[in-house]
Amino acid sequence: MEFENTIGLETHVQLKTRTKMFCGCLLKTGCEPNTNVCPVCLGYPGALPVMNKEAVKLTVMSGMMLGCEVNRHATFDRKNYFYPDMAKDYQISENGSPLCIGGGIEITRADGTKKFIRINHIHLEEDAAKINHYAATSGVDFNRGGTPLMEIVSEPDMESADDAIAYLTALKEMLIYAGVSDCNLEEGNMRSDVNISIRPVGEKKLGTKVEIKNMNSFSGIHAALVHEARRQRECMAHSIPIVQETRRWDPEAMETASMRSKENAHDYRYFPEPDLVPVELDEATIEEWRKLLPEKPEARRARMVEDYGIAEYDAEVLSQHKENADWYEAAAKGLDKKTAKALCNLFMGDVMALMNASGKTIGECAMTPAALAALVKLSVAGTINGPTLKELLPEIFEKGGDPEQIVKERGLGAVSDTAALEAFVDQAIAANPGPVQDYKNGKKAAAGFFVGQVMKLSKGKADPKIVGGLVAKKLSALALSLVAAMLVMFAGCVSFTPQQACMFTDHEGNIVSVEYGHSKKDHVSKFTAPNGKVLDMKTKLAVRVTLPDGNEFFAWECMNTLSVGTMYRTDNEKWMYHANGISCRVFKKAVNPSTGQDDYLEIFEGVICEGPKNDGE
Repeated sequence: MEFENTIGLETHVQLKTRTKMFCGCLLKTGCEPNTNVCPVCLGYPGALPVMNKEAVKLTVMSGMMLGCEVNRHATFDRKNYFYPDMAKDYQISENGSPLCIGGGIEITRADGTKKFIRINHIHLEEDAAKINHYAATSGVDFNRGGTPLMEIVSEPDMESADDAIAYLTALKEMLIYAGVSDCNLEEGNMRSDVNISIRPVGEKKLGTKVEIKNMNSFSGIHAALVHEARRQRECMAHSIPIVQETRRWDPEAMETASMRSKENAHDYRYFPEPDLVPVELDEATIEEWRKLLPEKPEARRARMVEDYGIAEYDAEVLSQHKENADWYEAAAKGLDKKTAKALCNLFMGDVMALMNASGKTIGECAMTPAALAALVKLSVAGTINGPTLKELLPEIFEKGGDPEQIVKERGLGAVSDTAALEAFVDQAIAANPGPVQDYKNGKKAAAGFFVGQVMKLSKGKADPKIVGGLVAKKLSALALSLVAAMLVMFAGCVSFTPQQACMFTDHEGNIVSVEYGHSKKDHVSKFTAPNGKVLDMKTKLAVRVTLPDGNEFFAWECMNTLSVGTMYRTDNEKWMYHANGISCRVFKKAVNPSTGQDDYLEIFEGVICEGPKNDGE
């Protein structure tokens, strides 16, 4: 029998309030144990709780972010149980009338499909103290006891461990955006009780639920759900009944273990909290809190794509951390889309690398949004080049400063004057005849050497893009003049008169040089047509082709009735050349690996990058 999972989560989130839920003790981390305590949070007889209004507000705001209905009349109850981390032997919680009801979150699965995960309710309670276990003893730290704790209870709408992680990720993002919690899993700000059952596919009734308590890492939750789903299926396969119980996750053994059996809510003997009045919320208060809500992450991503012209992936990465998204938008304010896109690329690449290396958040670095925007504007305008930008960025990140003033004071402006750059290019070519010859011999990578030489001559101030174009133009002219000289020698043998010169490049930057011309006399050759008939071809039209590796061949026109261009072929039928005016292809006769027969195999395909040049002009 095939089974399906039904998974629901009870997620506990510590709220960002200054004091505890029912007393005035400050909420601080890193303090000595049991120093932020008072008679109320220690459960002394006669101590009375006073409700924290800020905690109520943050819970209601969370509910509104998640599409919940706000309960205008909410009540608190006592949840009775004995455990060392609860000094009163009961916890003040909400059972019958929670603050928020309904709502949900839409998740995106790995295959791109979306699913809406419903929320049953959100209630507010106080957190328990923290138990610390040592080698021979255990201790209870009541500093955490009484922390405002919001519990978000989902419906069992999740079907896999991946669904659960997608839900928690979306939930964490939403709560951080609302500013209600830090959701720091390592500090215990966010932890979940995981409920899972299985049932036959197509069955509507839920199976017997098993709860896995106090999971405080996404990886642990995922592993526990995968294991428990497998364990329950094995139980069914061996006719072992699944009992309703609480289990714990053992990360070392990578399995769950039974803790205690668990019945229903009446185990806790809930009854109304006699020392607290109900929470009555009027419409004016609710609307006042609604105005404090931020833009939802999903809506923000869509707007960032539209406003700044950045990719959806970029918007996704930026919006994952609200601080990063806020900082980026502050920097991008007022920029055109081209500059905003360049800003995004720099932020997601170099700036995030600096954040990772330094261990600082974007808000902790010395660089301001205005400074990064100014730096990017200098780059986009061509005032500084790429190397200069990368040189200045770490300094401004660590020390701050005005990029425009730094560039001006240090004379770091880019050299973009063509005449000045051509002089550097000529100087580099004249001083390095070896690499020039390498380029003529087909080693196109030699062009990069000259770009580097020009950057050195300009002390890093030259614009690499302009330099690259000038170097390519100069070297191509030298290579073309060599081809022309060889053609003059060859023309004496075949009476060839060149008329046009073109250069083609492929996607890897390889260059093919071509001379188009004609002979004084007809050249006669035999050509096998596609129908197998051998034809005598007479033509005066020919080409001289120089390949990227320096090899050359001379070919005669053999077919000019092709709708897509003209075909040329060498007398020995080893080479064929096809051109249509804007692109060309070169074929070499060889054994086709697929058929084992001689065939013309394409060795080059490119588009025109220079020419045509008529009569050497």
